[in-house]
Amino acid sequence: MDTTTSPQAKGLANWIEVFRAGNHVAADGRPISFSRADLDQMVANHALGAAPAVLGHPKHNDPAYAWTAELKRDGDLLFARFEDINPQFEAGVESGAYRNRSVSVFKDQQRGWRVRHVGWLGAVAPAIDGLRPVEFADGQEYFEFAAPGVTQLGWGLETAARLFRGVREWLIGDRGQDVADAVVPNWQIDSIEEAARAANDVEPVVAASAFSHPGGNDVTITQQDLDRARQEGMNQGREAATAEFSQRITEADARAASIESERRAERISTQIAGWVKEGRVLPAEQSGLAEFMAQIEAGGQSFEFAASNGTVKKTPAQWFAEFMSARAPVVKLGQRDIGDAQTDATDPQAIANAATEFMKSQSDKGITVSYADAVLHVSKG
Repeated sequence: MDTTTSPQAKGLANWIEVFRAGNHVAADGRPISFSRADLDQMVANHALGAAPAVLGHPKHNDPAYAWTAELKRDGDLLFARFEDINPQFEAGVESGAYRNRSVSVFKDQQRGWRVRHVGWLGAVAPAIDGLRPVEFADGQEYFEFAAPGVTQLGWGLETAARLFRGVREWLIGDRGQDVADAVVPNWQIDSIEEAARAANDVEPVVAASAFSHPGGNDVTITQQDLDRARQEGMNQGREAATAEFSQRITEADARAASIESERRAERISTQIAGWVKEGRVLPAEQSGLAEFMAQIEAGGQSFEFAASNGTVKKTPAQWFAEFMSARAPVVKLGQRDIGDAQTDATDPQAIANAATEFMKSQSDKGITVSYADAVLHVSKG
C-alpha cells in the first residue's frame, strides 16, 4: 500500500513523502506493521547506499531516473530527497504524469530495515539513454507497498476528464456549441473532475482498510487481483463511454438533420410562394414542387454544362432556382385580355364563357392555360 500523496510541483530535490508508519498490506498480500523506530532504521541505513527512483515494478537491469540523496522521518511519515535527477523524468513527475508512488523495503540481517527503491506509477517510461542501471542484491526478502486502487481511480478519472474535454473542444470547433452541449455536456465533465478530486482526497489508511480484513478468516487480495480488477473496470468504463459517445453523436446528427430539413422546407415554401405571387408558377403547378426541390437540394451533387460564358458548374437546386427566377410570368397579374367587362360571379354560364375566351386568347399567344386556372382567373374579376 502506498501511503504517500501526489507529487508536488516544487521538485524532486525537495522533501517528498514516500512512506508512513502503521499497518500495511504488501503488494503480494502479506500484512505487516511498521513503527517509528522502523522508519528511523531506514533513515540511518540510508548511509549504506542510496535507493533508486524507478518506474513501475523494476527488474535488476531497469534504469534509475534519480537516487535518494537523504531520508528523514517527521512523525509517522518518511520523506526522501533525490539527486542525480534526469530532467525528463523530473518534468514528467512535476506535470503529474507519474501521479502515484510505491516503495519497496527489505530487512538487513545486521542493520534492520532499508529502502530498496521508490517506484513512480502512471505514465509510460520515457525513452532516455545512458541512465545508470538499478542493481539489487539477490536473495533479499523485500516488501513492496503500491498505490491503492482508489488512488489509481483518481488518476484514471482525471485522464478521462481531460479526454472528454478535448473531444468537447473539437466538437465546438467542428460541429458548433449546440452539438457539443448535446454530446458532451460541460457539467458531466465537471462531475468527472469532481469525482477525481474526491478519489485523490481519500486518506490512504482508509483506502488500505478496504483491502485488509483482520481476524481468524483473513481474506487476502494480492496486487495481481487489484491490477486485474482495475483493468477490468477500466475496460468496462471505456466500452461504456465509447457506446454512450457513439449514441450521442448519432442522436446529435439526427437532430441536426431534422433542423436542417425543417429550415429547407420553410425556405423552399417561401421561394415557391414568391414565384406564385410573381405569376411564374400557377397554383395548379404547386403540387409536388416543394418535395421535388427538397429532393434535388438534398442530393448536393453538382454538374457541368456549357453556357454563353463558358463551362459552368452548379448543383441541380441552384440551376432550377435560377431557371424559375428567369422564367417569364405565365400570367400577367392585375390585367385581363378579355376586355374590361366584369364577369358575373353568380352566373355559371358567364364564367364558363369568359374562361373559354381567356384560354383562347392565351393560346393565340402561345401560352397554355388549364380550364381550372382560366376559371380561377376570370372569377377574380
